[in-house]
Amino acid sequence: MIQLGRPKTAEGCLSMRIGAIVLLCFLPSKGGYSTDATRPLVVDCGVEALYLAIASLGNNETLDGFASRLPSPGPNGHSLTDLARFAKDRGFHVRLVDTSCNNLTERSANESFACIAWIAPNHFVNIAECVEHQVTVVDFPNRRTMPISLFRKDWNGEALLISTDELASEASLSAKLCAKHCFKYLILLGLAGAVAWAGRVMHARFRKVI
Repeated sequence: MIQLGRPKTAEGCLSMRIGAIVLLCFLPSKGGYSTDATRPLVVDCGVEALYLAIASLGNNETLDGFASRLPSPGPNGHSLTDLARFAKDRGFHVRLVDTSCNNLTERSANESFACIAWIAPNHFVNIAECVEHQVTVVDFPNRRTMPISLFRKDWNGEALLISTDELASEASLSAKLCAKHCFKYLILLGLAGAVAWAGRVMHARFRKVI
């Protein structure tokens, strides 16, 4: 399953449930998000996305504590590769992929993982769910559900997958999807052939009766 939960706000405090974890982060009027309202902390959007991702997988650090242990981002912020390295350094399995919502849905049937999507020119969001033609993303601290077609206008498929277990390669996943679609196509082709054969038999019998 894709790991992430639904954010709720109340009295200036964000309570985000991610799996069985509740994260409490004060929202100061300036300076970003901090667990200490008297000491605002400016946090890179990539760090926020990574924090939510690994929190959903069992990390219990505060946002302040987590961010303070990471190198300062460059002028353009952290890259997806940087986030992958940070997660790997904490013992998580990571995989940088060029993927799609269909592949994420297929993967979630057998794997539990968090997904960080890179949005041009340099922004990161967490993909929480892909259901039919809808995708739900968390752009901390907001959560939005939108048509996949709309999301794909900004997302080219680049993503970071993070898990406590090994992650299958995108190539093996694509091959599995292709095999599944080919099998469905063969079934439909067989059904169409059976219907055509039955039609010819009925037509021949009808002509004999006449």
